[in-house]
Amino acid sequence: RDQPRSRGLGDVYKRQGDVVRLMELVPLDGAGVHRRMIEQLAHTMRRGGFWGESQVLYEKLRPGAEGDEEQLLNLLLAYGDWHQGSDLQARALLGMIEVPPTNSDRGILFRLLQGRIQLGQGDATEALDLLSEALIGIEAASEWRVELTAVIADAYRAEGRDELAERIESDLRRLHPTSRWLSAPST
Repeated sequence: RDQPRSRGLGDVYKRQGDVVRLMELVPLDGAGVHRRMIEQLAHTMRRGGFWGESQVLYEKLRPGAEGDEEQLLNLLLAYGDWHQGSDLQARALLGMIEVPPTNSDRGILFRLLQGRIQLGQGDATEALDLLSEALIGIEAASEWRVELTAVIADAYRAEGRDELAERIESDLRRLHPTSRWLSAPST
């Protein structure tokens, strides 16, 4: 009774949202310190499922971004757009990428997004091709591995291969019991 009340995750996420609003006001500095802080917060918000908040921060980072950094920001913005229900905007951002990235996290994310879009358009076979290609090149510790594997299970299910999809999902549930990609539909 005399101990302080612990704050729930809602309070933590509210504070993060407040920080996002503050970060919008922070000027980008030449040394990149603020830029790195904004980027780290954007990644944290995205990983927490706060698509809109992460989008605001990724957009703030776009001016002055070139090459690989620009490509990564376009991919992350497309990813957020897709998760917010705008696959048209996601496709437009993917279309801005002239040379698709190869076996790196950018390449994995590119194929994950393409696979999700193909699956959403009803082309499970093309989706499986893209997603399988991404899975072959993914590192074991990649942040995209669980989501990619869950979407592959969805694609198998869309092809009518329910037993294989269930086997994949069962393995994912065993290895990653708290994953968001198993608790909600990923298509």
